Amino acid sequence: MATKKTKTKAKTEAQKEREAAAPKPKKTLEQLLKGANAYEKAIAAHVLARKDAALEAAVVEHQRSVADCLRYIAGEARKRAHGANCVMMADDEVFALAVHYFLDGDTPSGIEAGAAVSGTGPANKVTKLPKAKAKK
Repeated sequence: MATKKTKTKAKTEAQKEREAAAPKPKKTLEQLLKGANAYEKAIAAHVLARKDAALEAAVVEHQRSVADCLRYIAGEARKRAHGANCVMMADDEVFALAVHYFLDGDTPSGIEAGAAVSGTGPANKVTKLPKAKAKK
């Protein structure tokens, strides 16, 4: 029985090597722009509403997902926060970053792959404010 398990295990490792060596099929525009949450869906809707053939072709060519785009935007927002816990950006700024991310194939993701998007920056030091003097 030991030989049977060894053969099965060796076959599995060989299959893994073949799968890793085989080129992965390219995802379609719909697959790449499938949003899992409201933020991703808003970005996907914006890209599709532009009806820009060059933008749609770039999304497929660079194989960039809307989830990765959101990570990039979050990373850019963190840079603008300069250590604060939040940053405010207009919708136009966010959508401009999304278009830039999809069109520029050299733009790295702003956050490590798989990192949470909803995280916050470093916490600010909390200090006690002087109490206001009561008016008499």
